[in-house]
Amino acid sequence: MLVEAFIGESKRLGFSWVYLETTDAQQDAVRLYQKIGFKKVGETGDISQVIGPYVPNDLHGLKVVKFIFKIDEKAST
Repeated sequence: MLVEAFIGESKRLGFSWVYLETTDAQQDAVRLYQKIGFKKVGETGDISQVIGPYVPNDLHGLKVVKFIFKIDEKAST
């Protein structure tokens, strides 16, 4: 419901598309975003490339997965 509210509010505000990220370890989130209609547009090598060198040990090796959802199908990204 939260993601759908985010999309609805983004549409109301006039956005053509929305973008979000998660990690590859959060497979429930990945499946949810894809079920709603988000398309995977990229993936980083390691999470430290995104949040910097001070990554807690338990997060090393995670990849950041990037998604986009086109609100207006005519919009380009």
